[in-house]
Amino acid sequence: MEESIFASSKAEVLKGIYCAAIVPCIRMKSAVCRKLRLTEAYKSDPRFQKTEEYRSRHCGERVFIVATGPSLTMEDLEKLRNENTISMNSIVNVFSKTDFRPTYYMISDGIVYNRLTHAQTLMPAERVFVGIGNINTKWNINLKDVNRPEDKSINLFPVDRTRTLKHLYINKDQFNTYFSFEVKQGFADGGTITYLAMQMAVYMGFKEIYLLGVDCNFLGDRVHFDEKENSRKSRDIKTAYLNAFQNKVAYECARTSIEDTEVRIFNATRGGSLEVFPRVDFDSLF
Repeated sequence: MEESIFASSKAEVLKGIYCAAIVPCIRMKSAVCRKLRLTEAYKSDPRFQKTEEYRSRHCGERVFIVATGPSLTMEDLEKLRNENTISMNSIVNVFSKTDFRPTYYMISDGIVYNRLTHAQTLMPAERVFVGIGNINTKWNINLKDVNRPEDKSINLFPVDRTRTLKHLYINKDQFNTYFSFEVKQGFADGGTITYLAMQMAVYMGFKEIYLLGVDCNFLGDRVHFDEKENSRKSRDIKTAYLNAFQNKVAYECARTSIEDTEVRIFNATRGGSLEVFPRVDFDSLF
């Protein structure tokens, strides 16, 4: 009986070591390998290379990064119809209610991508940018996910999620990322598509970047501008904390990364909890 108990305890200890140490290392090694393969794919898939054509295309101009937080209004979108804009994800759900169309549309979450596939066709393909990541999870978009006939004309960009993976599975108390100025090297994941949009905006040459609808509120019944998204299951406290933590670290990284450049980032969001960037009144910009 004692030998049986000892064997059982030993098995549990080994299982714990395997899950806590070996599995995360395997995942990290896999992510690094996928990043290398993604680099090779970048060289061979013309949709990655198409994105390079947007380097400095808007040099010196201003742009509004339109996120989908609850503070965003339909009136805001109407004001932006003649502005350079980068929007994302569920913004396509409100196209039936407004003539607003973002200049560029970005998406990098596999779950959101599959849910909104039908709506993405409402944007001209050449203005759609899809982020291809280097990990294998349901919230990552892989090359195999963008092989529909209508995907042939979209733009792809690589997303490095290695540090996010490390945060999730190895060191849950720490998260660090970086800000990439070069699409060939991949844009760094910061836990939000908004962070990728900021890197894309800088790559395109924009010098004044205004954030709108970036509420950074992840709990409650209304965390999205689009009611269809609000009707979905809300985040639990643990996930909400994780999102808030990653976002804050990423935005602080963006702020410090552009300090020695001519780029300036402002928060034009009404309310919300984002205080990393200087606030400006959205209506005063017109």
